Amino acid sequence: GKTMRNDVLGKPEEFEKIWTRLQVLARSQPSDKYALVTGLKNIGQVVAVTGDGTNDAPALKKADVGFAMGIAGKEVAKQAAAIVLLDDNFNSIVKAVKWGRSIYDNVRKFLQFQLTVNIVAVSLALTCSVVIRESPLYATQLLWVNMIMDSLGALALATEMPTEALLDRAPHKRTDYLINKTMWRAIAGHAIYQLTLLMVIIFAGHHFVPETDSDTAYDRISEEKQLELLNSHGFTKQTATFSPDGDGKSFVVKGYLYEPFSSTEAYFRIDEFVGPSRMYTVVFNAFVMMTAFNMLNARKLHGERNVFEGLIENYQWIIIWSFIVGLQALLVEVSGVAFHCNTAGLEGVQWGFCFACAFSTLAFHQVLLFLPVKALPETGSKEVDPTQSKPTAAEFLRGRTSSDRMRERMAQGSGLGLRQSSHDLRAGIAMSSMSGGLRRDSHQAR
Repeated sequence: GKTMRNDVLGKPEEFEKIWTRLQVLARSQPSDKYALVTGLKNIGQVVAVTGDGTNDAPALKKADVGFAMGIAGKEVAKQAAAIVLLDDNFNSIVKAVKWGRSIYDNVRKFLQFQLTVNIVAVSLALTCSVVIRESPLYATQLLWVNMIMDSLGALALATEMPTEALLDRAPHKRTDYLINKTMWRAIAGHAIYQLTLLMVIIFAGHHFVPETDSDTAYDRISEEKQLELLNSHGFTKQTATFSPDGDGKSFVVKGYLYEPFSSTEAYFRIDEFVGPSRMYTVVFNAFVMMTAFNMLNARKLHGERNVFEGLIENYQWIIIWSFIVGLQALLVEVSGVAFHCNTAGLEGVQWGFCFACAFSTLAFHQVLLFLPVKALPETGSKEVDPTQSKPTAAEFLRGRTSSDRMRERMAQGSGLGLRQSSHDLRAGIAMSSMSGGLRRDSHQAR
């Protein structure tokens, strides 16, 4: 009653002492509901309120999420609420929470995955262009990577269905960032790991990436071209296929043209005879496979170790992931020069090497979870309190700020001796239709 309203407004420290013990407020007035919402928001809690009457409008508008009844509710309450239950069924509130949290998490999963791929692809192309005067990833290959990163990644990660486990989690705070510290740990950690591994393959792969002579691009060219390659440049199958390191018949030949930061040729470009190098095909394949397997890691946002949890039920994710891996295999083995891949594709041992790189991202993710996140940044706008927001240029020129208007409306809707005009109530939150008996605004989709 009056005592609680006074404590909320005049003695917030007294409200902090009693709010944890409040369970039922009997015979309360609409102003008591508004006072309770105000008090809880003042101490940093995220508040949801239900109501159907005209007097509930101030509390519905003040709350973070206001639920109004679509059938029995008054029009003023509907206009003040953020979500309208069209079927007047309280089970719809549970669905709203589940879907809101699921959509918000799915967007963040996609961002975590996309930013990792972006950082690796851009850093790899830029660094190699400076060091060896060329990018190991060519235009058509980057188009395929972009399709994985944007279209297929969004379909796989941003469409996961809500689970009951979402209800066990506390609401997001108003001060939470879109990309939090845990997400940056995954983004930066996997980007650095993948970039380092790819750089090692590019600059030192001729020491350890396996090669065989069972089926090479050299074997697929005509005898006339083989003879021309030998007479004009002195290249045999041995020198065109294997690196001279080791025993001279175990590792793939270098793929880059110039030595790092030098004009000295490291490898005579024989593309015109045998097609693109197998080394760069391994780099392209390893990158795409690591990206595909990192999509598994991106399914979890809150430090969960079991990245396979719930995967069996998500048929769409499995189909999209299988499509990525399957099409990548076709591009490597069949496309040849069109996607700047070696015309003989990759050998079994080289595919095994690429899959080993891909599986290592799953193991690395488990190690990454041990790292603390305190020193990492956060990105994304915080939620802005409309009563504290700065005025726009147009509002400033009119001599009236948005926060001034909002404070007046809050005061008028408080129910503490002041009248709330219907005009101000109708200037509340805009609502849109939602399947399953709900309407919500975009701000509450989390």
